[in-house]
Amino acid sequence: MSSPTSTDTAHLRIADLFDRPIGRDINGVIKAGQQDDRNVEQELDEYVVTRELDGQFRRFFEHYADSLEQPTDRVGVWISGFFGSGKSHFLKILSYLLANREVLGRRALSFFDESKLPDAVLRAWVDKAARAAEHTDVILFNIDAKADASSKANKEAVARVMQKAFDEHLGYLASSPEMAALERMLDKRGKYGEFKVAFEKAVGRPWTQVRDGWAFHQSDITQALSQAAGLTEEEGQRWLESLSVQRDPSAEEFAREVRDYLDRRGKRHRVLFLVDEVGQYVGESSSLLLNLQSVAEELGTKAPGRAWILVTSQEDIAKVLHGRVHTQGFDKIQARFSTRISLSSANTDEVIRLRLLKKTSDGERALEALYDTSQAALKNLITFNNDATLLGYKDAESFVANYPFIPYQFKLLQEAFTAIRQTGFSGKHLSEGERSMLNAFQDAAQTHGGQTLGSLVPFGAFYSAVEGFLDSNVRRVIDQAQDNPALEAQDTEVLRTLFMLKHVKEIKTNLDNLTTLSLRHVDEDRLALRGRIQASLVRLEKQTLIARSGDVWTFLTNEEQDVGREIKSIDVAEGELNAELQKRVWQSVFTATSLKYDAYHQYPFNRKLDDRPFGAAAHDIGVQVVTPYAERFEALAEEHVAAVQSGAVLPGGSIEALVVLPDDRLLFEELTEMVRTDRYVARKSGQDSTPSMRQIISARAEENGARKARIETNLRQAIAGARVYVLGSRLESPGGSATEVLQSALRALIDNGYPKRSFLQKPHLTEGDVARALTTPDDSQNLDGQDPNHLALGDMERWLSEQGLRNIRVTVRTLLDQFTRRPYGWTDAEALGILATLVARGQVDLHRAQKPVDPGEPGLAGRLLKKAGQEETVVRLSDVIDPKALATARRLAREYLMSVDRLATADAPKLAAAYREQLGQDREALLRYQERAGQGYPFGSALAGPLASVDALLATSGTAALIAEIAARVEALEDWVDLRAKLQSFYGGTQVKIFDEVRRDLADLEPDLPRVNVPELQDRIGKARAMLTLPDPVKVIPQLSGLLKPVKAHVEDLLNESKHKVVGVLEDEIARLQLMALDLGAEKTRTLTGPILDVRARLEAARTIDAAEATQLAVQNAALKVEQAIINALNAGDGNEAAPLRPVRTLKVKSMTKSPYLESTQDIENFLFRLRAELQEAVQKGERVLLE
Repeated sequence: MSSPTSTDTAHLRIADLFDRPIGRDINGVIKAGQQDDRNVEQELDEYVVTRELDGQFRRFFEHYADSLEQPTDRVGVWISGFFGSGKSHFLKILSYLLANREVLGRRALSFFDESKLPDAVLRAWVDKAARAAEHTDVILFNIDAKADASSKANKEAVARVMQKAFDEHLGYLASSPEMAALERMLDKRGKYGEFKVAFEKAVGRPWTQVRDGWAFHQSDITQALSQAAGLTEEEGQRWLESLSVQRDPSAEEFAREVRDYLDRRGKRHRVLFLVDEVGQYVGESSSLLLNLQSVAEELGTKAPGRAWILVTSQEDIAKVLHGRVHTQGFDKIQARFSTRISLSSANTDEVIRLRLLKKTSDGERALEALYDTSQAALKNLITFNNDATLLGYKDAESFVANYPFIPYQFKLLQEAFTAIRQTGFSGKHLSEGERSMLNAFQDAAQTHGGQTLGSLVPFGAFYSAVEGFLDSNVRRVIDQAQDNPALEAQDTEVLRTLFMLKHVKEIKTNLDNLTTLSLRHVDEDRLALRGRIQASLVRLEKQTLIARSGDVWTFLTNEEQDVGREIKSIDVAEGELNAELQKRVWQSVFTATSLKYDAYHQYPFNRKLDDRPFGAAAHDIGVQVVTPYAERFEALAEEHVAAVQSGAVLPGGSIEALVVLPDDRLLFEELTEMVRTDRYVARKSGQDSTPSMRQIISARAEENGARKARIETNLRQAIAGARVYVLGSRLESPGGSATEVLQSALRALIDNGYPKRSFLQKPHLTEGDVARALTTPDDSQNLDGQDPNHLALGDMERWLSEQGLRNIRVTVRTLLDQFTRRPYGWTDAEALGILATLVARGQVDLHRAQKPVDPGEPGLAGRLLKKAGQEETVVRLSDVIDPKALATARRLAREYLMSVDRLATADAPKLAAAYREQLGQDREALLRYQERAGQGYPFGSALAGPLASVDALLATSGTAALIAEIAARVEALEDWVDLRAKLQSFYGGTQVKIFDEVRRDLADLEPDLPRVNVPELQDRIGKARAMLTLPDPVKVIPQLSGLLKPVKAHVEDLLNESKHKVVGVLEDEIARLQLMALDLGAEKTRTLTGPILDVRARLEAARTIDAAEATQLAVQNAALKVEQAIINALNAGDGNEAAPLRPVRTLKVKSMTKSPYLESTQDIENFLFRLRAELQEAVQKGERVLLE
């Protein structure tokens, strides 16, 4: 056939392109219960085995074919796929093949020849499964339809539903567990046929016709049981009654019933349960999931390879299990369903293209020719903002395969179906899968089938595929829009599109994307279509049928429309909008309150928006953002007006940069909507409302959060693209971000708004710089021979002079307020540096509490950099210096400051600073000398006068006053210079050492001096005492050296003599006591004689005669104490000996005579007589005698 000419194709309709009639009944929705031959024949004939399905067939049939010879307990198959993916159809086709069903004279296997299954190995597996069909029961059912449940929360266990499907398949009364159990029991015993015959004979009607009403035939059932099972009527009645307490079977009981059935049918027999929509049925229920797992496990265990369970789910098994069962249960359930088949969207797309959209050869050529002429236009037409996953036509082959649809529509419609089902918009059976992708594309193709070649199906056309299944509230919105006179036909189409995509997150429903979604022809004028869509959106929004959030438009339900209207009715004052906009600009977009110009300069600035300040307006400079809402916005559109207004000096002397935003009204409409929504949500949050209304309010709040973020983003973009004016000129846009634009404006304002910043050619930047400037005048000069900061120094000096003429009190804080503001803009440190330079040069004095402040005061710079120090410190210009006083001070400096060359010609400030430094040092020295004088050192009376002079000089404020005071006190200072030299000589050399040595010797000798009776030595002592008390002992210090040496030697001799006397007595006593203690042993003796040995140590340590003599009495006392201790020890005996020692009698020899002296022979005889008698008596008594 030749290629169609342009004339041929001009009248070619879309319906003419397809290989099969587009209007034929294809039964796009596959239901497990539809089993009529015509439907089944069409399903088998038109079933498309895609590349993906080929692989899934292979996965299942290989495993199943192997099990026919090698039994396995892995009998679970999990088939997953998104809503409308064809999983139910796949399950149904499996059921036909596994049963090898005969349809209109053909077996199911015959439909799957090499044209559908090209691979011979796969066909062999399918053939093997089909040949086993005569020994196979295939039970296909939708579990939700088969189950009896009063509510979603009260579903029957999986085992119960499968038992019901099994009973129904076997011909039992599945709706009645009691009767099914009866029939099952009779069938097992081979009595079921006899029972039915007996029942029909008794009743006159077949059992299967009346069993639904079995409760009315209990006596007939009992009679039939008696005849069939050989029971008495009483036994039959009891048996019947026992069935009334039937409970749901467990998974094990169900599996046992299946196994018993298979065993009765033979070892080769199998039963396959194909259960549709299991995933949806078990839902969030862990118990149902576990029951499903138990069924699969029990079937695999009790009937391995003979009882299978194949299930479908919209989610794969891992997602179904996630978060519902613990890890061990997760693994166990997955193991039961080891064969997993997943159907993707690509499979659905391919089925639709092959089954529905396949073209005739003429149609293909016509479309190829059309694509050749429209290729470039189509690429420009089919574009989506920021979404590369939504595709247009890849090439001519793609165009032919998909026409009149566009590839993106397959994915997007799938997402739309899922979203509609999940959000509850469907009121009938959409959620149960009664609407498929295939149906949707067929309906749309039929609707547009009469259009000519080149026409495209817009996305809104798919609305008709779901319209009949939508909740009436949703459908009513669109129906009413069609009858709304304020709307046009195009508006309804846009509204349908927005509804379809309401909850689809994969695409933003902005103007450009909606334009793409609404394309109707390959030659569409996109710009004109965009304009029509925009007009539609405006009309729809006015009717509150849709809402806008930024550039995204959203369909509104009736309830959402009510909320939208209520929000629109909220009045928002201009001030409220300004306040909200201020917060967005100054608290989110640009949060700085000062600009860091460089490492040392930080400039605070005022913030305004539309002539309303944000925060305090207390600074020299500011930035004002002008929005389209401002009264003067239109005037500022004129370049010269904006320039002039930016150069105006505001009240208080401040200046500001103008940042004029673009005229973007949409931004401010968003702001109004945001404020209204915030107020609405706040008002409704505490009120009772329906769940759906709470959801809408929550969604509005969430949407408003996104709107706030979007407003801030748009504000940043607006400021980045704003016109900026500074001091009469428009700035060139710096580009970049909003922050960079505002910072650039402020920098320009600083550069031009502070002309006297340049006066500082050598700025003081740190506390250290200020501290050095206070005490060390900077003599550096520029090329003109001037101080680099001469302009700044002159300005500050003139200003201080003006304040003085007006009798205005100036503090450091006042001064800083002047010089940190316009036109200077100096930092505190820079202004203080200039002030410090004036102070160091003597041109300015500082005062605190009406007393002068020494520029050399430690920490002064740091104190002046703090607010408290600034407010307490007063600044004054210095007085004029008397030249004569200055000459006197310079002359005195040679001696007082000990610096002839450096200070003889120094200027007054340097000289004053040097004096203050030396005076401070002298004061510290005088205070130390006074303290030493209080400790007995000389010169005390001479210190009061110099200290008073120094204090008076240090208390003098100002350079001029100090120079004058020095000149007035020149004689006192000269005297002080002499005294200072004498003090430094005394304390700085050997004189004070000699003085200290004599004082120390007199103190040491003091206790023994009364025993010095030698006149010469007494004279030396008197001289030493007198010299130490002299006010000025400098001249006699040489005489003091060695003056007390003879005295010290004499006292040493006396001390040794006293010690010698005591030593003799002490040693005798020690010897005597050691002799007494001889029997006690060395260790005991040392312990007992310890006190007297301590006295010996004290004697050796004695340093005075009195101390040495005092030890004599101590010897006597210690001897008595030791003696008594020895006697006590001797009387007590030694615990180590066998018998105690003899008692000791102490005999005092002096008691033997009344006179202390023996003067005659007779006195001797009397003394010896008494002594002998006493001794003999003691010996006779066995005592030992201790003589004293």
